[in-house]
Amino acid sequence: AFQFSQSTEQAFYYIQQLNISDLDNNQVALSPEDWVGAFKDLDNDGKGDICVGARKWDTSFCNNGVCDIALMGVDPYNPDDTENYMEDGDAPVFMVYDQSENTFYDAQILNDNGYNFSATDFTWLLNAIHVMPELSVFYDCNQDLGGHAFIDYCDNCVEGNTEFDEGWADIGCGCDELA
Repeated sequence: AFQFSQSTEQAFYYIQQLNISDLDNNQVALSPEDWVGAFKDLDNDGKGDICVGARKWDTSFCNNGVCDIALMGVDPYNPDDTENYMEDGDAPVFMVYDQSENTFYDAQILNDNGYNFSATDFTWLLNAIHVMPELSVFYDCNQDLGGHAFIDYCDNCVEGNTEFDEGWADIGCGCDELA
């Protein structure tokens, strides 16, 4: 899942803190055997479609414990292997591979307006250097680690793995009201 082609077009993302939630909702730092991957989201669903960079997260090899990931862009010298890679203005998404669980999780980025699966405050730009304060994997309202379920306007846990669409309880007369 974390395979990508090298490109001459790159931007660099430094991540100051990276965590995975445990069952008690405590934030636990990644182990040196875990990986972080960066992806381009082609369909804007908050899930990565094309891997554009990855790094083993061993902070002992990073600058004072702050690691970076180089995100590859569309390369004019190698367009076939870098088709659909990052372009100016794209917001990347990130995924964490937890080696101890042998599982991939979608991560959320701390943006100015809270956590989001897309790095909307850190859009890709050729040769840019971004410093992201936090990247974390959380449990969603359906208790799926890295899941995409959320509480909708009817106060129901929807989307993700819930099998419920947003607003399912509103048939046009208000939430949980008869037609």
